[in-house]
Amino acid sequence: MITKRLFILGLVLAVAGISHAADVLKVQGVEVAPGESVTLDIDLENETTNLMGWQCDIVLPEGLSLKLKANGKPAAMLGNRFSTTEHTISSSRLANGAYRFIATSMDGEAIPGNSGPLFTVTLIADASLAAGTKLTGSVTNIEFNTQDNQKQPFTDVTFAVTIPGGGNQKCATPTIAYDKGELVFSCETEGASFVSEVKVADAKASGSQRVQLTACYVVTVYAVADGYADSDVATATLTFGDSGLKAEGLTVEATKDRKGDVNGDGSVNVADVITVCNIVAGNE
Repeated sequence: MITKRLFILGLVLAVAGISHAADVLKVQGVEVAPGESVTLDIDLENETTNLMGWQCDIVLPEGLSLKLKANGKPAAMLGNRFSTTEHTISSSRLANGAYRFIATSMDGEAIPGNSGPLFTVTLIADASLAAGTKLTGSVTNIEFNTQDNQKQPFTDVTFAVTIPGGGNQKCATPTIAYDKGELVFSCETEGASFVSEVKVADAKASGSQRVQLTACYVVTVYAVADGYADSDVATATLTFGDSGLKAEGLTVEATKDRKGDVNGDGSVNVADVITVCNIVAGNE
């Protein structure tokens, strides 16, 4: 009799194991641009027909977060497979930063259907994330309960989040600085290079023996980087005169006390303009 009972118990456990093995929680990988959001579905494919509710935690790496409700709790929406039931879902933020979701049916109804999303959340990517970044999130502490009050733990699930390398994301617009007779370009996008042009703003064609040297230059530059769209164009105007260097759209902190004395001779005159011409032409 004992042997028979053990055999029956073993058979019940085996059947339960087979049924649970056929129930799979899935989360598809997503792409999201920096500063943007994307819908994240937590799906269940189940052969067990008496699953009633569940609990799980979503754990995200730095740079990713979930949209919150006005009360500070994570926002979540039950999947459309629950349109015929009275299931409810609640959420909270744990001390370790994980997002917890608990769903149940007060009437003891089973989860309807055999596939589709259990619930949906909104995933947000920080604006600081670089193009081409690949991150991994996970769903942990997964546990379902059945209509007969049995608990079924599930294995943790991971999912990929990719920050696309290009498309809508631009290089940061560069800044233009003037320091010791040189133009200096900088950009917040890591690894960016610069495409620049310097034009003599008030130059005129002339057939005479003499051509007046100009003291006004227009500088344009934009940044380029692998995986990014070209930045917007930055423009600056430099004007050298007796009152010193006047600039629009230019960072001049490094040379604000030189007052246009490019060649360091103690005065601002045509010689400084010639020096700038030589710098632009690559002769100095």
